[in-house]
Amino acid sequence: MSNLNCPPRRKRSSATDSSSQPQASLSRSTPIRENSPIDDVPSPNISSIRSSSNSSSRNVSIKKQRRLFDVENQTSLLLITNVNSEDKSSDSEESTSNVTILKQFKNKGRNWRFIKPTNQNNLYFKILSKREDIESLALNWCKHYVYNKEEAIIEMQQLFIDLTGVRKFNLKNLLESNSQLEKVFETLENVVLNTDLEKYCLCNSTHQYSITCLEEICKFLRLVWIISSNQTFLYDCYMSLHVLKLINLMANSKVKVIHHTGLFLAIKIITFLTEVHRNIIKNPLDNEEQERYLSHLSKNEEGFILLLHKCCCTTISAPQRAKMQYLEEILQWFKRIPSLMLNKRCFNSLLELVADSKDAKIRQKAVAVSKDLVALPKFSQYIIPNFATLLEAIEERMWDIDYDVCINAVEFFGAVMSHYPQYLNFKLEVAISTLMLQKNYPLARAAGQFTIKSFRRDNENNEDIDVIHKLMQLLSVPKFLERIALLVESVIDFARELQNYDLIFTMLMREDSTEEEDIILCSLLSQSVVQIATGRSPVVRDRCRKEKPQELVNQKIAYFFITRLYDLMRKFSSNALCTKSFCEILLVFNYEETPLTHYNKYLDQLMNLQESLFINSVNEDVLDSFSKLYSTWMAEYCPFKLRASAAFDIVLEKTVKVYKLNLEEYNEEKSELVKSNLEIDLLHLEVLFRYNDLRKIIDWNTLFVSWDLNDEYFTIQSIERNMKCCYWFLLWEARGLKDLNVTADLLQQKIDQLELKCASFISQCLIIMSQNQEKPTLLQTAFDVIIDLHLEYLNELSAKFSKVQPFKQLHLKVSTTQAQNVLVDYVLSRAFTAVEKKTLKMRRSNLAKLMNAFIEDIIPHEEHFTKVFMFYDEYYENYFDIFNTTLDMFQKLGGVAVTCSIIVLTIRYSYIEYLTLKGNFDSAHPEIEQINALGQRFLQYLKSNKAAEDSVLGVLKHAVSYTSSVLEHRHFLHFFNSFIPALKINQHKELFDHIMKCMPEGDEDAPEAFVRFAKKLNCKKGKSYSSL
Repeated sequence: MSNLNCPPRRKRSSATDSSSQPQASLSRSTPIRENSPIDDVPSPNISSIRSSSNSSSRNVSIKKQRRLFDVENQTSLLLITNVNSEDKSSDSEESTSNVTILKQFKNKGRNWRFIKPTNQNNLYFKILSKREDIESLALNWCKHYVYNKEEAIIEMQQLFIDLTGVRKFNLKNLLESNSQLEKVFETLENVVLNTDLEKYCLCNSTHQYSITCLEEICKFLRLVWIISSNQTFLYDCYMSLHVLKLINLMANSKVKVIHHTGLFLAIKIITFLTEVHRNIIKNPLDNEEQERYLSHLSKNEEGFILLLHKCCCTTISAPQRAKMQYLEEILQWFKRIPSLMLNKRCFNSLLELVADSKDAKIRQKAVAVSKDLVALPKFSQYIIPNFATLLEAIEERMWDIDYDVCINAVEFFGAVMSHYPQYLNFKLEVAISTLMLQKNYPLARAAGQFTIKSFRRDNENNEDIDVIHKLMQLLSVPKFLERIALLVESVIDFARELQNYDLIFTMLMREDSTEEEDIILCSLLSQSVVQIATGRSPVVRDRCRKEKPQELVNQKIAYFFITRLYDLMRKFSSNALCTKSFCEILLVFNYEETPLTHYNKYLDQLMNLQESLFINSVNEDVLDSFSKLYSTWMAEYCPFKLRASAAFDIVLEKTVKVYKLNLEEYNEEKSELVKSNLEIDLLHLEVLFRYNDLRKIIDWNTLFVSWDLNDEYFTIQSIERNMKCCYWFLLWEARGLKDLNVTADLLQQKIDQLELKCASFISQCLIIMSQNQEKPTLLQTAFDVIIDLHLEYLNELSAKFSKVQPFKQLHLKVSTTQAQNVLVDYVLSRAFTAVEKKTLKMRRSNLAKLMNAFIEDIIPHEEHFTKVFMFYDEYYENYFDIFNTTLDMFQKLGGVAVTCSIIVLTIRYSYIEYLTLKGNFDSAHPEIEQINALGQRFLQYLKSNKAAEDSVLGVLKHAVSYTSSVLEHRHFLHFFNSFIPALKINQHKELFDHIMKCMPEGDEDAPEAFVRFAKKLNCKKGKSYSSL
C-alpha cells in the first residue's frame, strides 16, 4: 500500500529590492525579486587606451630589446617567469604534462574535429603538439614581436581565432593591415554562422582532453604577458591596439561561439594583468617608471572589466560557463590587487551575478566567492564602503528558491561573523535561526552552525552552561519549542554542550528553576539523547541527518541515565511534558546490546514508579509513552522481559478491574462521576491497546456488545475511545491469526468469526456517521477506524494467506452503496469545502485514506473516483501529490487504459453536472472554462509521466468513442482540443482513422463537432478531411 500522506509543498517568501550605492538595485530579477531595469553601461573602447606618459620615453630601442634575447640571457628570463609559490595552488593553468597532448588521450571527444590543429605553422598547432616546451614558445613569440610586431600580432590573433574551432581560416591571407580587422572579423562571423559549431570546442567543453588543451594555451598566454611585461613592450600602444582589439570584437560578437571565446580570453587576460600588476608592486622599480607601468595596466584592467560587465554580467543570455569562469577568476584578481574591490563595475558585476535570475548555480558560485572575499587579509580596507550593499544582496539570497544558494548565503554570514561581527545585527541573526526549522536539512544545519557560533561569540567565559541557556532562550519562542526535534537536529553536530549530560542533570535537579525552564531543558535533553543514540531525528525532512549509531557511546549514555532517571522522574512526576521526555530517553536504548545485569535495582525502581505514574496520569502523551515502554521491555530480545511482564500485568489488571467496576456501576446508576471515571478508564485502556495485546484479560463482549454507542449519557470522548478499543481488539485478533498453528478448516472458522465481528463494528460506526453530523470529532474517529481497519486487516492477513487456498479473498470491502456514499461524501464535504489552514493536515489525511481505499479496491473506485477527481485542478495546490500518486498507482496496477478512463470519465462527469444545471452548452460560461482547466491539468500530468507516452492518444480515442455513442453530448470534444498538440506526429493519422471509424454512417448525420475536431489533426496520408 502506498503512502500518500505527503507534506505540502514549500512556499517561499518574496523580498523587495533596495537601492543604495554602489548599484544596490541589481540588474535582473531572481525568483524572489521584482524585475529591475538593466543599467546602461557604455561599450568599452580598448583601442582608445593611452599611457599617461610620452610614448618615446616608454619605448626601448629595438637593438636593446634584441640583446635581451641573446642565448646567455634566456636562463635568467625563464627564472623571472617562474610562478610564485602562492600561485601554484590557485592557478589551474600551471598544470604541466611531459607527454605530448595529442597522444595523451585515446578518446578526444566528439568535438575533436573542431579542436584538431590543421596548420603546423600556427601557434595553436605548436602548443598542442608539444614539439617545443611552452616556455620556449613564449620566448620565441616575444622575440618575433621585437623583430616584427605586425607578424607577431597576426600570429597571436590567429591563435585567438583558432580557439573558436573555425578550421582553415587564415587571417594572414585576408588581413593586409590591422586597420582592416573589422572587415575581416565580419568574414569570420559569416564563416562561423555557416559552420556546425553549436557545441564548440575548448571554451565550452567538459571533456578532459579539451580542458587539458585549454590549460596549455592559457599557460602559453600567461608566459607571453609576463615576459612582455619584463621586457616592457607590454606597455606600448601597439599590443593594446591590435591584440586586445580583436578580443573586444569577439566578446561583443552576436555569434555565440565567438562571443564565448572572446569572454574567455578577456577574463584570462585580466588575470594575467593582475599578476603582472602585483609583480610590479612587489619588485622595486624607479618610482616614475613604476607609476607609468601601473597606470597602463590599470587602464587595460578597467577596459576589460568594462567589457565583461557589459557582455558577461549584465546580459541574461551570456553563457553560463563564462559567468562561472568570471567568478572563479575574480577572486584571484581581488587577492592580487585588493584595490579592485573599489572598482564600481567590478563590484557591481559581482552583485549582479549574486542576483542572477537565470541560473541558480551562478548565484550559488557568486555567494561562495563573496564568502571567500570576506576572509581576504585586506578585505576591510577596500570593501567597507560597499560592505552594506553586499550584505543586503546576500541577505536576500537566504530566501532563494534554490536551497544550495540559501546554504551559501548562511555560510557567508558565518564568515562575516568570524571576521567582522560588528556588521551583523540581531534581526539578521534571528532570521538565520528560523532557517533551522526549514524542511531542507543541509540549510537547517548551516543555520544551526551559525547560531551556535553566535552563541559562543558572546560567551566570554567559554562555559557550556552559557550556550545551553542561549538555546533555552531560543526555545522559549513557541514555534521553536513545537519543533524542537528540528532545532536539535540542526545544531547537534556543533553543540558539544548538548552532550554534557552531567551539567544538564545538575541544572534539572536545582530548585530555583521555573516550570517553563524545566520543560524546555527536559525536551532539549531528550532530543539530544535520542538523536545521538539513533543518529537521526524522529521528524523526517529532506536530506535528513543520518549518522551510524555508535554502540559504545550508546551504552555509556544508557548506563548514565539508568542510574539517574528515577530521581528525575520522581521530581517531575507532576509534569507531564517532562515525564514524556524521560520516557523517550528510556525508549531509545538498545536493551539487547546493553548489558544491564548490575542495574536491576534501578530498573525495579523505575518500574514501580512507572506503575503509579501510569495509574494516576490522565495525559494521553504520557500514557502513550508508558504503554510503548512496556511493549519495548516485554519484547523477546529484552533481557529483563519477565520482570517487565510482571510489572505490566499489575498495571493491566488494575486498569481493567477499575474499568469493569465503573461500567457495572454506570449501568446501574448513570451518574456524572461514573461517566467521568469511565472516560478516564477508556483512555488508559485504549492507550495500552495500541502497543500491547490485551485480549487475554478483556473480551469482545465487554468492549462492544455491552455498549450502546448512541446512549446520550456517554460522553463523546468515551464513545471515541471505545471505538478505538474495538478497532485495536479486532486488529490484534487479525494479527493473532498469523501465528495460529491449526488446520485449514479451523482457521477458516476463525476468519469467518473475525469478519462477523468486523462487519458488526463497521455497521455501528456507519450508523454513528449517519446520525451525528453535528459532532465533528466523533465523525472523524468513526471514519478513521473504518478505513484503517480495512487497510490494516488487508496488510496483516494478505502477506501470509493471500496465496494459500482457501484464503485468497481475505479482503474486507465496503460492499453496500449506502456505506460507500457515507464515506466518500464525508471526505468530499471536508476536503473540498473547508479552507482553514489549521485543518489542512487532517483533510489531506482523509483524502489520502480514501485514495488508498480506492487503490486497494476496498471502495470500488469506478463508481466514486469522478466525484473526487473533478476537484483535481481547483484544489491542486493542497492535494497535488495525493492526486498524482493515485494516478500513478492506478496506472501501475491497470495500465495506461485505466489512467485514460479516469481522465475521460472525470471530465464527462463534470460536463454532465454542468448540463444538468444549465441545459445548454456555452463555451464562454465560467464552469465550462473550469472544465477546460481541469483537462489542462490532466494533460500536464500526462506530459510529465514518462511511463504513459501513449496516454494522450488513449484519452482522445476514449473521448471520441464516448461522443459517438452519446451524440447529444457532441460538444464533449471541446474539452480535448488542447490535447491534440501533445500528440506525436505519427499518432495524428491513427486518431483520424479512429474518428472515421466511430463516425455515424452518412455524411448528413455527421456532427459538426467531429469535423471541427478532425480538422485540427495534421494528416499527410490517408483519407482526406473532405470525406467528413
